[in-house]
Amino acid sequence: MAHTAFPSDLVQTQRDWNRTYARLAGDPAHAALLRRRLLWLSSRLLWHPFWRTDPGRSPAARVELRHQARVPETQTEEEGSLHDRSQHRDKTENLALHHVVDRRTRRGTHDPGNR
Repeated sequence: MAHTAFPSDLVQTQRDWNRTYARLAGDPAHAALLRRRLLWLSSRLLWHPFWRTDPGRSPAARVELRHQARVPETQTEEEGSLHDRSQHRDKTENLALHHVVDRRTRRGTHDPGNR
């Protein structure tokens, strides 16, 4: 299979999808929120403009995208800036999760004893 040059935002979206899926499989505490995020990321992957280009029309391109997204990010970008972005993304995801949980707790819809 030939090496396809994917847009960086498409590869990053696939990596985010992989990370979210692994998080859902490992800790289903926030399953509904993680499932919604997977659906949102899936739609971004499916409707990305790259798939309307000639290299994107090949069914093998989707397989190649998944393969490239699994390659450690440090092999494709500078280690320092990657580490900073990864930490920022993790903090953002955690803040989003805590915001939803806090909002539900304030409304009285979250029962901490029911896990």
